[in-house]
Amino acid sequence: MPNATNTYFAELARGVEDGCAKNGYCVFFCNSDDDPAKQRNYLRVLQEKSASTGW
Repeated sequence: MPNATNTYFAELARGVEDGCAKNGYCVFFCNSDDDPAKQRNYLRVLQEKSASTGW
């Protein structure tokens, strides 16, 4: 998520989380603050933990 303080992304994240929960999925969100280095780090950590990134 580019920026969790943006109300659009916060509402979008909530909808995604609710929809996934109804279908038995657990969602983890990472706020990257529009920083490519943070995005790469989050992806690396998720891959190391064998989490599906959905890509």
